Amino acid sequence: MIDDKATAGVLRQWLVFLSAVPDATSPIHNSEGIAELLIEETLNPRNDNPTQSFHSLVADYLTDLLPQISDPTDRLKFVEYIVAQTKNLFVSEALLRTLTAKARLWTEGQAQHREQQLGEPEPLPVTVESINQAQNRWLEIVRGLAGTGKLHEQPHLAFILHRWGQFNGNDYSEVQRYVTDFCETNDPLIILRHFTFEGGASGLGKIFLNPVNVKARLLEYDSNSKERSAASRLMDWLGTQSETSAGSPSQEQQREGSSTV
Repeated sequence: MIDDKATAGVLRQWLVFLSAVPDATSPIHNSEGIAELLIEETLNPRNDNPTQSFHSLVADYLTDLLPQISDPTDRLKFVEYIVAQTKNLFVSEALLRTLTAKARLWTEGQAQHREQQLGEPEPLPVTVESINQAQNRWLEIVRGLAGTGKLHEQPHLAFILHRWGQFNGNDYSEVQRYVTDFCETNDPLIILRHFTFEGGASGLGKIFLNPVNVKARLLEYDSNSKERSAASRLMDWLGTQSETSAGSPSQEQQREGSSTV
């Protein structure tokens, strides 16, 4: 079915339709096979669309599919399969992001740790323990791809980098080392083009520690001049934010100062 829709060029429309009318009464067979085929299709250029990411569409559909899998063991295997695959880490990131929020392991952009309690307010498709284990497995895969120099090839890399830091106990040090090392030996635009250039970028300072150095590296290349100029301005903005933060007194300093008045 998926192959037929893809060949006919209507896979996108089909997924949009299925997402709009989820059928919880129809049994889901071979859910892992569905995930495999759809994730493979995210890599096919025929599904590219500048107005709507096919990666996001597939991630949303697979996330919506999860509660429709009636058997708990099959649901867990479905999650484990998506998290373990390395073809598209954004799809697994999006699934984990949704599960993490539903499990109340997420508060205001910060990952939390808690044990499952009796009488959870909202039934979870898999246990809190399973979600924590899936996060750890996903982190192992991200670190592995970073170590082999393949992580930058993943779609929607900005999401992956942020979740790397958040799922790692809100510790971005590994992300920062990866990005710093990458920018020292490669064109920083390869990573930066995954971020929004206009209006600043919330949280970018957690990822790029040396915006001045990154801008200098950006200017060593001359391709994609318009995009490169926007990225350079973003580094200027980030550098200004860093200087402002460095020049602002800490809360402790403010308390000490107020006590001497």
